[in-house]
Amino acid sequence: MRTIIASAAVYFTAITLSLATLTGAVSAQTTGDVTAACSAGTNLPAPVCDCMGERSEAFSEQQREFMVAVLRGESDLANQLRTGMSVADLVAVTNFIGNSPLECLQGG
Repeated sequence: MRTIIASAAVYFTAITLSLATLTGAVSAQTTGDVTAACSAGTNLPAPVCDCMGERSEAFSEQQREFMVAVLRGESDLANQLRTGMSVADLVAVTNFIGNSPLECLQGG
């Protein structure tokens, strides 16, 4: 019985530490963070990154967190965030990342 309790305590401690690490690594992302991530993580011109940042206002905080991780090339963090997102939210963000640069270049 002690072994089971000890194992459960270790398991729940590991889960708590994992969640603390994840929540500590992820903070609220603003449209400015999207602009900065675009500038730092891509070779897109500054006006395009500014446009993408402004347009990212239409997304939830969780979607912007994922967007910033993808734009920065933080694949481990992006994969962690992806697990907590709906398919519709993921599709919306990936479409945005794929289509917005051209739309912004065309004045959209």
